Amino acid sequence: IQHLKKSTEIAPDYTASYNMLGYSYRNLGNFDDAEISFRKYIELIPDDPNPYDSYAEMLLKQGRYDESIVQYRKALEVNPDFFASHMGISNNLIYQKKYEQAKENCKNCYDIAKNDGERRFALFTMTVAYVDEGDIDGALEQMQKQFEIAKAINDAGAITADFNTMGNILYEAGKYEEARQKYKDALRVMLESDLSEEVKENTRRLAIYNEGRLQLKTGDLEDAKLLAAEFSTKANNANNTFQIWLSHYLNGLIALEEEEFKTAIRELKSANLQNPQTHYQLALAYLGDGNNEEAKKYAEQCANFNALTSLNQAFVRNEAQQMVASL
Repeated sequence: IQHLKKSTEIAPDYTASYNMLGYSYRNLGNFDDAEISFRKYIELIPDDPNPYDSYAEMLLKQGRYDESIVQYRKALEVNPDFFASHMGISNNLIYQKKYEQAKENCKNCYDIAKNDGERRFALFTMTVAYVDEGDIDGALEQMQKQFEIAKAINDAGAITADFNTMGNILYEAGKYEEARQKYKDALRVMLESDLSEEVKENTRRLAIYNEGRLQLKTGDLEDAKLLAAEFSTKANNANNTFQIWLSHYLNGLIALEEEEFKTAIRELKSANLQNPQTHYQLALAYLGDGNNEEAKKYAEQCANFNALTSLNQAFVRNEAQQMVASL
């Protein structure tokens, strides 16, 4: 932040500094200074959609949904093709539980999308709306449409990601055998592809994590522990930060299952704290440990995380809200 502030002193009209400052302040929870930075960004280039979009994203994060929609619409007045702002509007509507409006906006955006990337973005945002609403069949229908786009151009990476996402949706819905099949499909497609060995090995490790979660849910705790240990070793050997976080998350889930709540808290605090699900699992761990105050704090953080297009938040947001209300 100090370097960015210095850059604004040296070059007061250099717009990128204000955008980066706004995001830096926002990520620190300093929304007042973030707002000042984004407003200055808008002032400098009012005919560019990005400043309005950045400001709108901050307002979304704060839960100022109607104000956020206003800024997203301003971005679209400047450039109707600025697709991220269309999806930003749907995100606000999802958090307001205006699901039909969110989905209708996604459908309209799908129709005006200029490429497969935008079409997949619209479908994925609609998937999030269905999951948040609790309509798993609707979510899987949208994922199937995404899959068909990837399949049509034989994009092995996207196909693998789609199978994994379908597996995650089924897993969260308690359909464990169906989830297992999707995870197997993801691994098969990747291993049969011409992508690099490094990418394939990354997918092999993720398959261990997924099977560990499934074993935990289907009653074989010892197998889950063995898989968790294997995954942790391989993730650390690969120095893969994201998978190291996942290994701590899986260890936390196992500790929760064993009612080892302090261990669960320790493991989960070493997981990805930018994943709203981590906050929800921490809330469960603190609740089990008898600390209702901390449980409520983490449940609130999960419920109000307000990430952009977050399937992970959609999986647990309503449960987190219910926990907050009960505490």
